[in-house]
Amino acid sequence: AERIADLPLIDHASYESPDKLVTSSRFDPTNDPFLDEHRFSGKPLLPAVIGLETMIEAVSLTAPAGRDFVVRSFRILAPCKFVDHTPQTLQ
Repeated sequence: AERIADLPLIDHASYESPDKLVTSSRFDPTNDPFLDEHRFSGKPLLPAVIGLETMIEAVSLTAPAGRDFVVRSFRILAPCKFVDHTPQTLQ
């Protein structure tokens, strides 16, 4: 819980099994400026850099504090679109 408090994008984390950590992040198009500023066909769209940062924050929970990470071969398979201004929780 202490480590999550220091992460701006991760809201919750729990282990589904000893080797599987699941994190969740709630994104709200009415309160998260980066969603209001990034749109596709008028609908909010999660910026790739926010998705990448969320993944890095999740990985940081499994490593010793202060560890540096390198991301390689990052690809976007599908965008995270919002149908309207309803908040979504992503895992």
